[in-house]
This record gives sequence, structure tokens and C-alpha cells, in this order.
Amino acid sequence: MDDVDVRLAVHDLQQRVAALEAQIAAFTGMPVPTPSVPSAPPGGPETDPEVLEMLRSGNEIGAIKAWRERTGLGLAEAKFAVDQARAKLT
Repeated sequence: MDDVDVRLAVHDLQQRVAALEAQIAAFTGMPVPTPSVPSAPPGGPETDPEVLEMLRSGNEIGAIKAWRERTGLGLAEAKFAVDQARAKLT
């Protein structure tokens, strides 16, 4: 499964969860909770100025941490994305 397939699978699952939450809200009369995960800048970590600065200064761990905070990704996913961005810099 490549990165595009993973993103499509995640998007599909997000839509399914949203539909289920809407059904539950309609059934119970309770509001649907809003997600607390901030949205990532478009284009990935290679377009995020803070992440790029950390990569350029050799702070890969800081870059991964910053990308995780922005996206809500897990450690492995954020590391993969930051590694891809670092590879584009060199």
C-alpha cells in the first residue's frame, strides 16, 4: 500500500466515521463532537516553514514532533512524511 492508497483509505474511514457520528447524533439528540486535531498545511511538511527550518538545522526529532502536533499523525506516519520532506531538500 503506497502513500496515496493510505491517504484514500484514511479519507474513506473519516467519511464513514462522520456519517456514523451524524446518525448517533440524530438518534440521541446530542451534538457531534468537533475534532480537536488541527489541520495540516497543504502540501505536506516540505511546505511548513517551521518544519523546514528544523530540518535545515538538523533537528529531525523537533520536525517530526512539530508535524505530529499539526496533523495529529502517529509517530511512524509523521516520521515518514518528514523523511520524505528531508529527502526533497537534499
